[in-house]
Amino acid sequence: MNDFKKSECYWGPLKLEGAGNDTFLENVFHKDMNRKIQFRLKNANESETRVWRYHHYRSGLDYTTKRAILMSTLRKVDRMASNAEQLQISVRAKCIEFLKLGYPKGILKYMCSIMARDTAHKTWLSGTNDLFV
Repeated sequence: MNDFKKSECYWGPLKLEGAGNDTFLENVFHKDMNRKIQFRLKNANESETRVWRYHHYRSGLDYTTKRAILMSTLRKVDRMASNAEQLQISVRAKCIEFLKLGYPKGILKYMCSIMARDTAHKTWLSGTNDLFV
C-alpha cells in the first residue's frame, strides 16, 4: 500500500481530485435538521466558475454531440439529487454553467422541458424560468 501514489491513479490529463468531508464520489451531502442525509451532484462551479469541464458551444463539436453531452449531464443532475430542494440547487448551477459556455437559452430551456416531461419533476421548469428570460 505504501507504493500507491495519487498521481498514478489515472492516466494524464486526468488526476485524482481531493474531496472535502461533505463529498463522497460525485456527491456533496449534508444532514438536515431531522438528521436525514440530503445530497446532490458535486459541482465545483456551483458558486463560481472554477473548472471548465465541457466544450464551449461554439467549439468544433457537432450539434448532436453537444446535445448528447447536455442531456447526459442533466440526467445525472436529476438522478443524483435526493429531493426537490437539492435538485433545484443543482439544476440552476448546471444551467448557469452551460449558459456561461455559450449554450443558447432556447436549447437549455428545451432540454429542461424534456427533463420535466421525462422525470415528472416540475423543478426543471419552475426552477429555471428566470434563467431563460
